Amino acid sequence: MLNPGNRLKNGYTVNSKGYYRYTAGRNRGKYLHRVLVTQLCLQQCYYTLDEQGWPILEGSYFTVDHVDHNRQNNCHCNLLLLQKEIHDACSWLSWRNK
Repeated sequence: MLNPGNRLKNGYTVNSKGYYRYTAGRNRGKYLHRVLVTQLCLQQCYYTLDEQGWPILEGSYFTVDHVDHNRQNNCHCNLLLLQKEIHDACSWLSWRNK
């Protein structure tokens, strides 16, 4: 894992929580995993997207989960788009059972 605050040559940095974040370009300040899932949604046409590129579903908010819990593993197969309510319930159960 990379140390937080390290600015990488490819236009990313790792924040204090361990997530990659863009430091340059049109995605500056955005999380890499969220941009990747947004691009996947655009390619696959799963959902209608809002102006920020997030899926629109009546009364719901979405979040991106790292399946293996490694925040720096941004492989498409490791990213799961979930409704926030479902993500929070799974996280709570996981935390509770530790």
